[in-house]
Amino acid sequence: MSKIAFIVEGKKTEKVVIKSFMDNFMNSNNFNELDIEEIVLPMETNIYTLYKKMKEYDFFEDLDIINIIEEVFRSKGKSFEGYKKDTFGEIYLFLITIGTQMM
Repeated sequence: MSKIAFIVEGKKTEKVVIKSFMDNFMNSNNFNELDIEEIVLPMETNIYTLYKKMKEYDFFEDLDIINIIEEVFRSKGKSFEGYKKDTFGEIYLFLITIGTQMM
């Protein structure tokens, strides 16, 4: 089974949006036959916390986004369930803004 990680800021709205995205994407592109599990990893913090952590690493050499997310989770006292970079076939970072106008 292929796993896809969706790294998001929040816990509630983002999960609903990701589920809708996956339902529509899978249905519209005939991917229903594929054995894919989507895993939503809510950081429960703003995207800038992740950015600051990423800046501590060499983006081209040392960057392991899953290790960085694990650090953010642990700093908040949350369990990360033992995920590693190799757990996921694809990793997406979502910043979802609802009800705001971006300029």
